[in-house]
Amino acid sequence: MPDLDITVVRGAAGPVVVGVKGELDVATTPELRECLAGVDGDVVVDLSGVTFMDSTALGALVAATNRSREQGATLMLRGESAFVSRLLKVAGLGDFFHPDGVQEG
Repeated sequence: MPDLDITVVRGAAGPVVVGVKGELDVATTPELRECLAGVDGDVVVDLSGVTFMDSTALGALVAATNRSREQGATLMLRGESAFVSRLLKVAGLGDFFHPDGVQEG
């Protein structure tokens, strides 16, 4: 089974930061989905440690973003590698996670 490490940092103020390291695929995405379902309020998902991502992970991120928006919160991505940025663009999701047009690096 591929390795995946997820950390959740809740500060006194500001968004919850969910750090993801490893491969996000059909085997590991359920762990990410479960983690994001348990976080309320504004969330930043730090993907700087992601070495691979497939469509199941994209689906989980889209679902979590939609849930956040329905609750009046935001879910933003940061630290996307060139691979992940390209995947988002090919899937037509480049602006979905960055509606203000600003991508954090």
